[in-house]
Amino acid sequence: MALLNSRRGGGGRGGQASGNGMLSLATSLRGLFIMAILMLGAIQLIGRDTLSSSSSPQPPPPPSAAVASEAAVEMEPALRGAGSSTAVAVEETVDASTGDSEEEKTVLADDAAAADPDPAADADAAVSCVQGSSLSKPIVLDFAAIQAFDPKDRFEEIKGFTAEDYEQYLLGPAGSEHYILLHYLATHYADDPTSSCPEQRRHMVDIGTRYVTSALALASAVPTHPIVWTFDIPESMERTGAFRDGKSEEDWQNDVKAHEMDITFYNLDLLSVSDEEFTKYMNTWFIMLDTENEPDTHPFEREWLQRLMDAQFFNGIILMDDIHVNDEMEKWWNELKENAERDGYVVYDLTKVGHATGTGMLDFSGGQVTVIDNIE
Repeated sequence: MALLNSRRGGGGRGGQASGNGMLSLATSLRGLFIMAILMLGAIQLIGRDTLSSSSSPQPPPPPSAAVASEAAVEMEPALRGAGSSTAVAVEETVDASTGDSEEEKTVLADDAAAADPDPAADADAAVSCVQGSSLSKPIVLDFAAIQAFDPKDRFEEIKGFTAEDYEQYLLGPAGSEHYILLHYLATHYADDPTSSCPEQRRHMVDIGTRYVTSALALASAVPTHPIVWTFDIPESMERTGAFRDGKSEEDWQNDVKAHEMDITFYNLDLLSVSDEEFTKYMNTWFIMLDTENEPDTHPFEREWLQRLMDAQFFNGIILMDDIHVNDEMEKWWNELKENAERDGYVVYDLTKVGHATGTGMLDFSGGQVTVIDNIE
């Protein structure tokens, strides 16, 4: 039509001009007729290709956003049956400034794990990343196995990090000293540093630092290399007796770390710290309690244990030293046995593989500990 209008705008001359105009018009009409025939042939070709592609296993063209959304919704029940509720919709958007198109993928999920291709892998990871004070796995204390356990070479390597007169105790046999029992527990049951979440490894607690001997027995375990937090009262610097040859605490720490041990000292009153601090320090699977051994005269142990039970977060084990060392400790141990069912723990006397003055365990794990007394 644009061509016809331009010819019409050129009229107003004589008969020759009119004849020429008619000839040009005929030529143009013939051109349009040829173009129409060509377009009709192209349409037929497209139709044939479409029929051919629909009957062959060629992939279909990308669906529109509406079609993709409908397909995703129809697929959702099957996805739920496979443990996922993810639906994926694809839509095409065009940049108004450039005319470029891009695909946007929208992931619609009913829960945080819906887009995870392998939920079972996360479940396995969660098992190895136990938090709080729960045991990471059941504990079996076989007295014969503990008695046969021999960390002597490792203890010889680290004995220089405690007071000189305590070396003999560190090297003493199970049933005479409790350090082998501590090392056994740390070796077999401390959080694994090679797990899928090593940054979340839990510490082991030692209450009663003295010359750091118990902390060393725990921290020296291989291959677990436990993190140990050891606590003493605010005014005590008794641990300096372990820093031999005039070493500073910093020098001692550097040497300890060179032997792949991780020990942190705390001087504070665990009875007066805030509830938040108390939970931070004690919310772990293992606590060693060895302090004044006078639960009536100086009732720190009694009051600390009561605070821990009142907080109602602890699900681990407490190892208690010197339960038979004097009348006050014997009396308290008997009370603990009498009140075990009421207070939700199980008591075990581990003296045969612990300290000759008495080693006991309070198990708050709900039956995750098995003790096998198979020695005389």
